[in-house]
Amino acid sequence: MLNKYSMLYLYKPHIPKKSFDDIKKALNKGNLVYGDNCKKFESDFSNYQNIKYSHAVSSGTAALHLALLALEVSNDDIVFVPDFTWSSTVNVVEIVGATPIFIDVDINNYCMDLNHLDSKLSQYENHPGQKIILPVHQHGYPLEMKKLKKLAKENKCFVVEDAACAIGSEFSNTKVGNFSDIACFSFHPRKVLTTGEGGMVATNNSMLSKKLRRLLNHGFLSDMKEYKFPGLNYRMTESQAILGIHGLEDLDERINLRRELKNEYFESLQCIKGINLPEDNLGHNWQTFLITLDNLINRDELVNSLNNKGINIVKGSNSLSSLDFFIKKYGSNPEVPNSVFISSQGISLPFCEAYSKKEVDLVVENLEKEINNI
Repeated sequence: MLNKYSMLYLYKPHIPKKSFDDIKKALNKGNLVYGDNCKKFESDFSNYQNIKYSHAVSSGTAALHLALLALEVSNDDIVFVPDFTWSSTVNVVEIVGATPIFIDVDINNYCMDLNHLDSKLSQYENHPGQKIILPVHQHGYPLEMKKLKKLAKENKCFVVEDAACAIGSEFSNTKVGNFSDIACFSFHPRKVLTTGEGGMVATNNSMLSKKLRRLLNHGFLSDMKEYKFPGLNYRMTESQAILGIHGLEDLDERINLRRELKNEYFESLQCIKGINLPEDNLGHNWQTFLITLDNLINRDELVNSLNNKGINIVKGSNSLSSLDFFIKKYGSNPEVPNSVFISSQGISLPFCEAYSKKEVDLVVENLEKEINNI
């Protein structure tokens, strides 16, 4: 049995061995911020994701903030966001002064419910300001983007893809990030590719690309010449870029290992009553493996008990409109029942390419015991 001194953690970040020597060389060279390694990482990322322009930034949240700034989203605008996701998605909406419109999610894949989105778009058909749709490829699941793009075109909306979890994920054999005006990626340690902290903001639009570069670099292009307008400092470091360069080299192989691990979980969890498995998808990179529990199971009690036994299981994201801040500002939201359920009954299981059937068996054995004891 595991205990707090031998914890099976939620994940192990992938740190490429090749990066150690290269980071040491970069440190000795003394060029620490946005140099040749950052430029190579941007180029390699664009080639991998098949996106024309990629800009390395300090976090996925920075990428989202820059996307909204580039589209000049502000006080009179509305942004349609999934209600079940990490708070960074809506934080940037609030920071630029726009109003979030919370959309329920699909109960099976946890992504934005496009039927509910369609209904809300109709409700705001005559909104005088800009309209932006900000879908999230939740946990790496590729949302049905052709339908979303059709809705966006019909309703004259910009689209910003929150692909924080979804590097390598595909919809209709096309990498996510290619279905929008701007796409945003995160390289947090839990992601399939990590640079510690870090992110990428990407686009196929040359004008938006130049605007994004200036916004992330104090108002300058990379050569630090010809200041145009105020910008921020959201640049990536050289050491982070080195992690990204080497992380891309075996990314597809590691995604395949995650898909194999997902299959082990699917097979082993089918025998446990009271749980609901996530929807499978061939284009899913499986950054996270989240299941939901029937309402009769006390989720918080289960999480605490398993962590006390050394199995690091955590709650999922939040129903954003159910957080106190948003209730106080916008009132209660009865239109997001799926999000509320997943938020209250979802658990993320230990999952990464470093784990195998051995870890799956340990998790499933303890999970089943605890559910039977509750």
